[in-house]
Amino acid sequence: MRRLKITVRPESAFISRLQSDTLFGQFCWTVKETRGDNALKALLSGYGHNPFIIFSDGFPAGYLPVPFLPPSVDGPADADIVKKRFKHRNFVKSGDLLKILPELSWRALINILKSDAAAGRSEGMCDEPVVKSADVYKNSINRITSSTATVKGSGSLYHTEETYYETDIDIYAVYNEAIIDGGGITEIFKLIGKTGFGRDKSTGKGRFSVTDTVEEPCELLSGRDEGDIFISLSNGVQADGAVLKYGKVFTKFGKHGGTLASQGKHIKNPVIMLKPGSVFSFTRRNDFYGAGLELAPNAPGHFHSAWMIPLFGRLAEDAENE
Repeated sequence: MRRLKITVRPESAFISRLQSDTLFGQFCWTVKETRGDNALKALLSGYGHNPFIIFSDGFPAGYLPVPFLPPSVDGPADADIVKKRFKHRNFVKSGDLLKILPELSWRALINILKSDAAAGRSEGMCDEPVVKSADVYKNSINRITSSTATVKGSGSLYHTEETYYETDIDIYAVYNEAIIDGGGITEIFKLIGKTGFGRDKSTGKGRFSVTDTVEEPCELLSGRDEGDIFISLSNGVQADGAVLKYGKVFTKFGKHGGTLASQGKHIKNPVIMLKPGSVFSFTRRNDFYGAGLELAPNAPGHFHSAWMIPLFGRLAEDAENE
């Protein structure tokens, strides 16, 4: 398996977050629409146990997800840091995380915040202002009367949540070079950027341009032969070879795109997934963990990616006792 980092520059608001499984779904639909159904079927052959490609979530350029670890504080000063500075931090600078990966602990993460505060800076960990969300309210239109008026005489107001990225976004990919090449992956991403990503792309949402690609060596994902845990960079599920230690679950209500969406067959079965930043122990070292799931009984052969890209490290000896 080879590794690739794709950096994109958002050019509009996004309705759908840049999540790994959604990226995989749109990647597949773009392959189908540009290269044909047979080309996609060839790529998906054996995807349930041998994926041709796995994506990470999209992260602010130069950042990675804050790993989920058991909390520990030393007195009121640390408690104040956790409450005011750490609680809503979703991302940590990749360079800072790489430094503490050999001895990963909650205390080491807190020390990043302490050093930033002492130096008068806040870029070590971030959420705002690089990723913002806002509710946008709109009126629905009666297509018969071409009016917002309803039977009751009032407009039908609804809202959507839009996400704004104020920096470039890094997306990591692990792929089987015997099946697909890095140039082909980049080409598909450029097409997705032009046509839009996710929900409401037909109205101009989810547009981006590809600004950079880095093939191997991608130091974040390679060269870590030592370690007893990994941090997931993708939405995923626990499967053989990986055991969850710390993480956060959510229910994904996946939907199909492409022609199935227009046929009213877009709803997948819900699945409980683990967020990026979840920490796993492993029984054997692999290039990826998780599973390829079939969640749509009315669309056999359609896969939902619950594969995870691992970032290997080692827990500090006292991390579990903090």
